[in-house]
Amino acid sequence: LLVALLAVWKTGAAYVPVDAAYPAPRVAFMASDSGVSLMVCSAATRGSVPEGIEPIEADAAADDDTAEAPAVQVGPGDTAYVMYTSGSTGTPKGVTIPHGGVAELVGDPGWTVGPGDAILMHAPHSFDASLYEIWVPLVSGARVVIAEPGVVDARRLREAVAAGVTRAHLTAGGFRAVAEEAPESFAGLAEVLTGGDLVPVHAVERVRAVSPRTRVRHLYGPTETTLCATWHLLAPGDPLGPVLPIGRPLTGRRVHVLDEALRPVAPGVIGDLYLAGSGSADGYLDRAGLTAERFV
Repeated sequence: LLVALLAVWKTGAAYVPVDAAYPAPRVAFMASDSGVSLMVCSAATRGSVPEGIEPIEADAAADDDTAEAPAVQVGPGDTAYVMYTSGSTGTPKGVTIPHGGVAELVGDPGWTVGPGDAILMHAPHSFDASLYEIWVPLVSGARVVIAEPGVVDARRLREAVAAGVTRAHLTAGGFRAVAEEAPESFAGLAEVLTGGDLVPVHAVERVRAVSPRTRVRHLYGPTETTLCATWHLLAPGDPLGPVLPIGRPLTGRRVHVLDEALRPVAPGVIGDLYLAGSGSADGYLDRAGLTAERFV
């Protein structure tokens, strides 16, 4: 998978991640909507490639195949990937993310990932948490530890830590489930990351009670912000209030609370949250109307 993603970028193309578990109609829609002409697959999933698209079996590639480096240059404004999300509309729409947003995300010094770290990779590549799990360690000299397919529960998390994993990302639901069942499973992690939904404070308290040296990083932001726009880092000993904050923006990102006329509101006044900066998507693929509605 990692080689395939890098190969796509090396040619100057963008990738459209497709989960092998997606229903055939969804895969066909994504392929047609995005206009893909090639699909990297395995021998087992070749039959799921929609008609009219050329399959490339990654596991059948010859080791001695050679080719000259493509004579292309990729810039920060070029599209890196198109990730489909249903969001609030119920209809899948392609979120177009440029290389600059990915580079800013993975290069943010606030991750503090280094050569001594090992990050668990278990999110589907169609889920933007995979950006953290794949690229942050690779650009930081750390290791990517690829998990077996399936949900990372308390037992599998303990096994990962025993195998040397130092950092792991769990969805809000996954974090809550492990915190309720066996919070000691987090012991040994330097940091656990979570977000994407409400993270109950009591779940964080349970983890910190039995694993006080583990940092908890709360990520906030939709797919349109290249994984996240803000984060809140709870270091050992930091106070925890009644609500887990969304934190502050990452490097190169900005947040604004505005009224209906797009004017900043005063402190304590309710407004809408607007996210801006280097992580912002270019918009929705071939949906100019929706892009104009959601991006200002």
